[in-house]
Amino acid sequence: MTVALQIASMSVAQEERSFPFGRFELFSVGGQQVGRAVYAPGWRWSEHVAPTAGTPLCEVEHVGLVLSGRAAVKIADGTEFSMGPGDLFSIPGGHDSWVLGDEEYVSLHFLGVDRYARKVGETGVLPDGAPVGTPVGKHNALFSTWGEGCGSWTLLARPQLHILQERMPPGTSEQRHRHADTVQCYYILDGTAAVEVAGTDATVGRGEGIELPAGAQHHIRNDGAQPVEFLVVSSQPPRHDRAELP
Repeated sequence: MTVALQIASMSVAQEERSFPFGRFELFSVGGQQVGRAVYAPGWRWSEHVAPTAGTPLCEVEHVGLVLSGRAAVKIADGTEFSMGPGDLFSIPGGHDSWVLGDEEYVSLHFLGVDRYARKVGETGVLPDGAPVGTPVGKHNALFSTWGEGCGSWTLLARPQLHILQERMPPGTSEQRHRHADTVQCYYILDGTAAVEVAGTDATVGRGEGIELPAGAQHHIRNDGAQPVEFLVVSSQPPRHDRAELP
């Protein structure tokens, strides 16, 4: 298998999940998702993330590396341990954790990234128990941020169809990237976007869409003075095979 050279910056997260006293940032490189957990002193999973996850303990498995600060972990059988800078960790599902001391805790995560700190519900799109046929929109969809002030609402998340509604303020741009196997379409709801597909620029206006073939490098920009809102329709969850490009 040939692996393409890729350098991904962690200065701006592709997605951020926020909760009291902390946040969990998502990045992608070489088709692999990487998470960065940032917790302030006083953070505890059972107090600050459990209400979002809907479970009393964290049921996500973690494999990662502590970059700074210290944290304690207590798993369901009562085993408790602490970890600090330079420690690699593998933690099974069914645990609580909290920050130790008065220093911010930061760690990288390589397993369980997609599931961690998601809202209650099978995909995070709607709450558990929502009736079949419940409309979904900005008022009740899972929301995340990316780039410099850009927003994303997950309208549908299924293995063979994934739909996001996204908003880009003036002067913003996404990172150039490609998807090995995912076919996508950007459909502009409001505003005018500049879309590069396989090295060719196109101007796409309200009521227009543009196909993004699998394997083609692409990115969308808002060069105008007004926000751009658009749908991202994908043939499968798009983060699974996303590769960042220079």
